[in-house]
Amino acid sequence: MLLLQGTGLDGDQISDTKCLLTTVQHYRLVNNIIALGSDRAMGLEIGRRAHLSSIGLLGMMMLCAPTVRAALRVGATYAPVAGSLGKLTNRDEADGFAIIYSAPPVGASLRRYLTEDIFSATLAYLAELMNEAPPGEGQCGWIRKIAFSYKRPARARDYEERFQCPLEFGAKVSCMWLEPELVEKVPVLANALAFEQCLEMYERLLVDMKEEAVIVSRTRDIILRDPSKFLSVEEVAEAVALPPRTFQRHLARSGASFGGVQADVRRALAQDLLCNSTLTVEEIAARLGYSEPSNFRRAFRSWLDVTPTEYRLAVTSRH
Repeated sequence: MLLLQGTGLDGDQISDTKCLLTTVQHYRLVNNIIALGSDRAMGLEIGRRAHLSSIGLLGMMMLCAPTVRAALRVGATYAPVAGSLGKLTNRDEADGFAIIYSAPPVGASLRRYLTEDIFSATLAYLAELMNEAPPGEGQCGWIRKIAFSYKRPARARDYEERFQCPLEFGAKVSCMWLEPELVEKVPVLANALAFEQCLEMYERLLVDMKEEAVIVSRTRDIILRDPSKFLSVEEVAEAVALPPRTFQRHLARSGASFGGVQADVRRALAQDLLCNSTLTVEEIAARLGYSEPSNFRRAFRSWLDVTPTEYRLAVTSRH
């Protein structure tokens, strides 16, 4: 299945509600969506279809929050645990209740997709919390304005139709400002007791996940510091202050392995550089620590079943 290519996942795993994606798998999946699609505003449509039930316990907690503000607060706080890429924050400002999204350091296409998705999904979640459709054109809106930290896209009309509010492109940060009256409203399923119970359950879940998740994250960060070096298990274990065997056990409990994390990081970097830079294949190979471009080509083919050049041509031909 082309959609899952390079993720290490199969159809059964992706359909399993207990399947947890690593950050690298999530990047790979989204990159595949972009590569396979022809709609440059695809993130808007994906976000439009979002449902709070699809983000599990966090969605349930948002549904029973005492106010829309409280729902958005916990949504931003726990978004990374639910699989969100990038940083989501919110605060009160003179222009309204601000929802600020900072995309991770990825290529332009992926950054645009993630921003489209997060803001479009926010609108879908608001409609679900209020159990009503978003205001249409000419009606009093929920959103005062939205700023995007990238240039005006070719499909800007899709943005106008989706959000029905003033839009700014090329801003310093991506931010959606909601009407202050909206965030004070009470969701239709608000339940203070259920909200507190969900919050307690979520905090316990975080404690259970934290130790292993931190090890995987630190492993990835260490590799990303200088991807031109092929570090050994012993070197990374020393960097995280663990004996090598203990380090590998922590990775295994997270469903990961050292070799797998190392390959996933290089694969994601390679795909991003092929899609969003003018570097040659040889230059990319050197950046990723391959002494010979032929070794990089073999590794890339083992990941995605295509050569780096074929992958770059396939992506650029779709856009």
